[in-house]
Amino acid sequence: MFYYSATQKLAAEKAIQIFNYGNMRRDFTYIDDIVEGIYRVTQG
Repeated sequence: MFYYSATQKLAAEKAIQIFNYGNMRRDFTYIDDIVEGIYRVTQG
């Protein structure tokens, strides 16, 4: 993931490559949320 690679590069005093002029967005979904949603759907 970007957080790890960025931290490693910053620690090594290297440049971080930014794409799309920094206009990207990410949404993180936790597997626990997916499992709970599937469980609830199958119980109904």
